[in-house]
Amino acid sequence: MDDLPDDYEKRITVRTGIAPGLVVMTVIDTGPGIKLEDQEHIFEPLFSTKSYGTGLGLSIVKQIVDQHSGIIRVDSEPGHGTRVRVCLPLAAEALPERPTPQRAGPERTGSERRAAA
Repeated sequence: MDDLPDDYEKRITVRTGIAPGLVVMTVIDTGPGIKLEDQEHIFEPLFSTKSYGTGLGLSIVKQIVDQHSGIIRVDSEPGHGTRVRVCLPLAAEALPERPTPQRAGPERTGSERRAAA
């Protein structure tokens, strides 16, 4: 977004949510978008279109997402901004607890003992 005119409305929107078994984070910008010929290279280490960029940002993000069995998707149209969506599986401890099934019959406590027959 650095190469946009000063009077251009620059905006970044971050959305978060939960889908079945996933946490989803979406980042949308109103920048110039990513050129079609650059889109296939954006996750490559050291690839950058900026003179001051290291080209490590998206490469590192993709590596982290992959290590957590997630998905990253980039949709960009030159001149219309970019949307990046990251989906990561929810950890088992983050899922809502299921009700414990009720057992039939009288409830016993840990201090009860049965006599040997």
